[in-house]
Amino acid sequence: MSKIKLIREKYQYVDKQTGEIKDRTLNIPHYFCEIEFIYSSNIEDGKAKFSAEMQKLYCYVSDWEKSGGICFETQTKLSKVCGCSRKTVNELIGLMIKIGLLEEVGERIPKRPLKLRALPLTDAHITPPGESSLPDPSEKEDESNEILNVSESSLKKKHKSQSSLSGPKFLLGFFPLIRRNHRTKKQKIL
Repeated sequence: MSKIKLIREKYQYVDKQTGEIKDRTLNIPHYFCEIEFIYSSNIEDGKAKFSAEMQKLYCYVSDWEKSGGICFETQTKLSKVCGCSRKTVNELIGLMIKIGLLEEVGERIPKRPLKLRALPLTDAHITPPGESSLPDPSEKEDESNEILNVSESSLKKKHKSQSSLSGPKFLLGFFPLIRRNHRTKKQKIL
């Protein structure tokens, strides 16, 4: 067996929904680049930088749930994945548990890997304190009016174009095309 195949097999799992064998991947959503800080009243400064290491760790732990499992990798393994020291990974795990991005599952056993589960990233995590995560209702009303105006104008255009197409002259122009297409389909079948 080839070396790459042996390495690859260590990182595969069976998808619970499809039953397929899949490669475990580290996919970081593109929209994460828009999130600079994670906010939480549970930490001293009230916010923490959503660093590349934190993003990798969050996505890596999240990926375990796709296979129906809980992440139970060692901190050394997680430090390799994140590209940082074991100490930094331990600090990140502690911080992410306080923030509410990760949770520790089960009892902590010394010198054993932590069992981690990713929690959903919500608006509360990315909205600074005192700022509403919901849009201002007056902005929503202006937006709705714009949509209505666009809809009215498109309806008027549609009505004008339909009125010019109505009548028997319009329909007669398509009958030869329909019959011709029907014949060619029959000929192709035979």
